[in-house]
Amino acid sequence: MSTEIKKILITSGRSPAGLELARVLNQCGHEVYSIDSLKYALCGFSNAIKKQYQVPPPRQSTQEYINEIIKIIKKHKIDLIIPSYEETFYISLNKEKLKKHCDVFVDEIKKLKNLHNKYDFIQLCKEIDLPTPETKIVSTQTKAIHEISKNQNTIMKPVYSRYGEEVIINPNEEKIKKTNISEKNKWVVQEKLTGKQLSSYSIAKNGKLYAHSIYPIDITIDKVSINFKPITNSAVTNWVKKFIKETNYTGQISFDFFETENNEIYAIECNPRITSGIHLFRDNKHFVDAIINQSNSEVIEPQKKTNSMIAFMVMIYGFNKLKNIKKNLLTFVQSKDIIFSLKDPLPLIGQIISFS
Repeated sequence: MSTEIKKILITSGRSPAGLELARVLNQCGHEVYSIDSLKYALCGFSNAIKKQYQVPPPRQSTQEYINEIIKIIKKHKIDLIIPSYEETFYISLNKEKLKKHCDVFVDEIKKLKNLHNKYDFIQLCKEIDLPTPETKIVSTQTKAIHEISKNQNTIMKPVYSRYGEEVIINPNEEKIKKTNISEKNKWVVQEKLTGKQLSSYSIAKNGKLYAHSIYPIDITIDKVSINFKPITNSAVTNWVKKFIKETNYTGQISFDFFETENNEIYAIECNPRITSGIHLFRDNKHFVDAIINQSNSEVIEPQKKTNSMIAFMVMIYGFNKLKNIKKNLLTFVQSKDIIFSLKDPLPLIGQIISFS
């Protein structure tokens, strides 16, 4: 494991995933700074952070956002930027400008856009001979209605969306007429798959996989998972390895899968950024090597007993159905909260302030 100490800037200081990243970097001795457009971002309460900065919102004020980052880089002599959530795209868009000052752990913007677009991602999977659900793109309600008339067993969603937002299961003409489908806001009509839902989160550099986690979709709120238990699945791992190699990918990348009854693996979406899978690398110092210098010869996977959860959400939503109480109670007992840490207690209070 590398002993070279680096100064690292992470984005999305408001997010639990950003906090997890900061903590594991700090545990390895690195000096971590974070930024966010929120004044009281979650990471600002953590002792893993050397200093938290409030910056302009990247979407609304992109150039001001980038200029502030450059100021921070120069002031603290930052060695590496690791973008986290949606700001990943704005960092990538300005990668050449930022690379003049430090390393940037993100791929090219054209590649990220293709992966983020739900139709383009499926087409890319086809090109590299990976199995895909039947997917059509539509730009009008009329075209959407025509597509579902040929196949009732479908779902619909915008080509750009996140967290399962606006997904329509078993669409019909009435539901379609309530959508905002247009040439500027295209949707996909996709074959509805059944089976186990799985998610992955990985670290890659120049087409090679260095860290990798897989977890089943279990307790959810509006299709978003709130507990994370590591599993192994060689079919998923091999799928990810092939995709990363064929696209020569660099950065953080995540996928959502269905595993059918026949053990076939289908990816339905890609998120070229950090996701909750990072919580499975809590206290895993080898994971940091995968990001910093890629010195590990084998793929780093989560350690055993790293079950994680958003505890207060599991308490609220995990026990609202009688048939799930026993299973979810066991999950609660066997998992650690993603925010609380005895070594770093203030973010537990900070999350209330951050989102109030």
